[in-house]
Amino acid sequence: MQDTNSKQAVANEITVDVLVVGSGAGGLSAAMSAKLARLDVLLVEKTETFGGTAARSGGMLWIPLNPLSLADGIADSREEAKAYVQAEARDVYNEEIVDSYLTHAPRMVEAYRNAYPSMKFVRNDAVADNHPHLPGAKDKGRTLTVPLYDARELGKNAYHLAKPIPTMTFMGMMVSARELGDFFNVWRSKASFKLVAGRMIEHVRDMVTKRQAMRLASGSALVGRMAKAVFDSGTPLWRSTAVTSLIQENGRVIGAMAMREGRPVRILARKGVVLATGGYPHDMARRKALAPIPRLAEQAFPMAKEGCTGDGIRMAEEVGGKIEDRMFNTTSWWPVSRVPNRRGGHDLYAHGVDRSKPGFIIVNGQGKRFERETAIGNDLVRAMAKAAGNAPIEAWLIADQQAVSRFGIGVVRPSPLPHGHHVRSGYVIKADTLDELARKCGIDQAGFAAQVATFNANANQGVDPEFHRGESPLDKRNGDPLNKPNPSLRALEHGPFFAVKILPGDFSTLAGLRTNGNAQVLGADGGPIPGLYAAGNDLNTMGGGNSPAGGFTLGPAVTFGFIAGQHMGGAIPDAAAD
Repeated sequence: MQDTNSKQAVANEITVDVLVVGSGAGGLSAAMSAKLARLDVLLVEKTETFGGTAARSGGMLWIPLNPLSLADGIADSREEAKAYVQAEARDVYNEEIVDSYLTHAPRMVEAYRNAYPSMKFVRNDAVADNHPHLPGAKDKGRTLTVPLYDARELGKNAYHLAKPIPTMTFMGMMVSARELGDFFNVWRSKASFKLVAGRMIEHVRDMVTKRQAMRLASGSALVGRMAKAVFDSGTPLWRSTAVTSLIQENGRVIGAMAMREGRPVRILARKGVVLATGGYPHDMARRKALAPIPRLAEQAFPMAKEGCTGDGIRMAEEVGGKIEDRMFNTTSWWPVSRVPNRRGGHDLYAHGVDRSKPGFIIVNGQGKRFERETAIGNDLVRAMAKAAGNAPIEAWLIADQQAVSRFGIGVVRPSPLPHGHHVRSGYVIKADTLDELARKCGIDQAGFAAQVATFNANANQGVDPEFHRGESPLDKRNGDPLNKPNPSLRALEHGPFFAVKILPGDFSTLAGLRTNGNAQVLGADGGPIPGLYAAGNDLNTMGGGNSPAGGFTLGPAVTFGFIAGQHMGGAIPDAAAD
């Protein structure tokens, strides 16, 4: 097993074929791909842990025309996928990038699962394209994920894998999207109870014997599997190694300077350098400068890994690279709540599943709904900012007793788990009546009463004339199939009632370096900078600022990492992909 921080002496200079900067999904993929091309690769990571923000994600990959769906006869076409991305990206649609992606994403899946035993993919048909009204959208077949993974396969490197957000686990245990239904139905189904009980027993055993969760799910499973492939291929990973600048000679990037163990190291790369440092979510100055709504960028709470401070983009700019500045939205927003912790601070909770369940409503300070509660986070937060005007950007997620007992709310877990400590901490507001709840939250009581009356009347009919909640395939899948006639809608009727304050958060930045279809960073003249590549969130999104589907961040991250490695190895020609 390759040790991620070997005790070899730190040389003043080292030469490899490929230097990959950053160990998230994009960087791991670039290393895997370059190794497939029989190149000598060095992977470096600024922080102590590897896996990047991908380890905190849902681990989904948007891959149209993937071999799994094609083998199962799911209808799709290249033309439909292009039409969908073009409709999402609008004026910043880049046909060269999209063509390259649609060509190489399925090839990446095939190459990795054939070459690396740890790389296994499965379809996630619970995920549909986010905007089904747009041309080319599909309700299944385009999103892949990976199976659960045993971290023991990583040996001692398992302890250096970036951890998921604590509040997004169940008592420290990672739960995959496929298992959520069983956790919600634990008291309704013997099969679900058996599965959950087994998972809990396994988790307790791991915490006692290994001192951490060893069963990886979602993004942790993806990067765990990718890291296993990297380590088994013999590629070294230098953790706690900060790349500080690129080395350029006669216009070509030939390597980089780094700091390792307190000493400068000159790393020369014969074929190229891949920047995959995670974008700039923790660079507030750049966030505000690029954001169409600067106050939203200023008020939002980043959930990305703390080391993602824009290093890759900054270094590329120093050698002539350009960041895309035409985006209509530059951040992947998500609604979050702040959970008081034992350290005297707050952890973040990303609201996804709870707001899709029946018995929930989201309102602003005037007591008014402003968007479909089930909307993708990017759309919901932007609508929240618009509705706020010049007031603080915030809203309230509200539910009745039946909904909270069945599904929980935010970090509050379903019954029979207790929630009193969350009430005492102020995380959740509880009241016997909706009017009292509005008063405690500072919500306009008259406006809220009128809104709930309208909402309840429509919910009893299973309709939402204003925002059409529960009509899309994704809404139906994320709701409760036992709730009729609309799996996503139910009137709020019986107290006590609960409320959690919702704030803007974000998972990643979307504006990145301009590249061509081969992941080469482009200079001011529009041509590629020789020897310089980008992947992950250092590379500009294809979606123009929208969130077209689950996996639309990681799918391109892994694919363009693959493209970069293959291009450096000569498997992809210099011309744009056909």
